[in-house]
Amino acid sequence: MLWHKLQGAGGGGISPFTGYNFTDRAVIASGTTFSSVDFGTAASDRSIIVFVVTWNGFVTGMTIGGVTATEISGDVTTTSFHGNAFYASVPTGTSGNIVLTTTNTAESGIIVYNAFGGSLQNFDTFAASGLPTIDISLNVDAGDAVMAMATAANSANSITWTGVTADAGTPLDMRSNEYIYSGSDTASTSGTPRTVTAVISTGGAARGISVAWG
Repeated sequence: MLWHKLQGAGGGGISPFTGYNFTDRAVIASGTTFSSVDFGTAASDRSIIVFVVTWNGFVTGMTIGGVTATEISGDVTTTSFHGNAFYASVPTGTSGNIVLTTTNTAESGIIVYNAFGGSLQNFDTFAASGLPTIDISLNVDAGDAVMAMATAANSANSITWTGVTADAGTPLDMRSNEYIYSGSDTASTSGTPRTVTAVISTGGAARGISVAWG
């Protein structure tokens, strides 16, 4: 476990955090563009948070609805499998394209959330060549949104989350049983850390990323 408290997050000039939604998930077999992704309700204080998983190439940049995104986690990798997370302020439009800058244009998948007000507070990452419990626990304040992604190669469509609830419509089968799972929740109490884990029943090359927004 390696958690990162972002100094100054949620500082002056930022609208109060009022809520979040899981909005979309998608996979593509090749290329760099996810078209007409659901961003949810437009608002002046809306941010879009995107988790991305790629095969045989890593993502170095992203635009969300035409806005250059900020990288959260950096590349989380085991062998040829990669994960990353990005966010951007995207106040207009209920949908738009998400475009990757990547070292290869093979299979990739995304998990998408929106958040209204607030800012990125914290994140955690996990990577292992085998399939231990994916521990992406992180410090949160009461009221923070907790968003999490986990994935493993050659995995079954089976996961047990702790600390978040599986999002509707997940997991996604990105590449021949390379499943992408996601879960989220609003923290009712502070946690130092809040336990966030994923247990996937079979597979390897485990990766996970969690984000706190508030």
